[in-house]
Amino acid sequence: MNPTDEITELKNKLSLIEEQLIKNQKMASLGSLVAGVAHEVSTPIGLGVTGMSHFIDQTHELKKLFETQEMTQEDFESYLRDAEKTADIVYTNLINAKNTIQSFKRVSVDQSSEAKRKFELGEYIDEITISLHNKIKHTNIKISNQVDKNILINSFAGSFAHIFTNLIMNSLIHGFAEGESGEVIICATQDDTNIYIEYSDNGAGISSENIDKIYDAFFTTKADEGGSGLGMQIIHSLITKQLQGSISVKSKMGEGVLFSIILPKELS
Repeated sequence: MNPTDEITELKNKLSLIEEQLIKNQKMASLGSLVAGVAHEVSTPIGLGVTGMSHFIDQTHELKKLFETQEMTQEDFESYLRDAEKTADIVYTNLINAKNTIQSFKRVSVDQSSEAKRKFELGEYIDEITISLHNKIKHTNIKISNQVDKNILINSFAGSFAHIFTNLIMNSLIHGFAEGESGEVIICATQDDTNIYIEYSDNGAGISSENIDKIYDAFFTTKADEGGSGLGMQIIHSLITKQLQGSISVKSKMGEGVLFSIILPKELS
């Protein structure tokens, strides 16, 4: 085999390895998402069950009073007040569970699929944020979605979910110390052919010695805490290869980070 053929074969092998790494990290991310959503849904459903149990007990008590002709107007009015409060609690918690499940369903289906579809970017980022609520709620970090309305894209939604999930988790893990307050801001505008996304946080920032390494495979400053060093490399690969776009970064220590992403609205 001549050197040119060997190089071509090596490139093909590296490409296959990269594809497998992306798939593996997507599945790991999906597993974490499933666990988080299960935990997130258990609370409102539990409160809903408790509320309905209380409502059933109160109804049985009122029924007994009615059947024995011992029910007073005060008993009935008290029951109505209690029933209204209980119904509000149960309804609110069931709606919360429904919204969480719907967001998880959309994001998880997209992450496990390779199909393109049309979606509105701002709404989809909201779905991603909701699916990560179990992670975000334990921090003092605000996620601010400032994406222009009606930015419609025909692209791989699963890749967008993976990109923004990784960016947000990077901010939570690397950008802020435990308990520290901060903000992540996601903005996007569009022209006839492209969308221009800016993802920023006001966290710790990236040192000048590390900023050129962040897209390198296996580079991480959190190796002792289980960091794989694949998150940013996979983000770069998804954006530049699958989504046919570009990504750049600006950062200084103590001044947060800004990722600028340009993507086509319609993939060729």
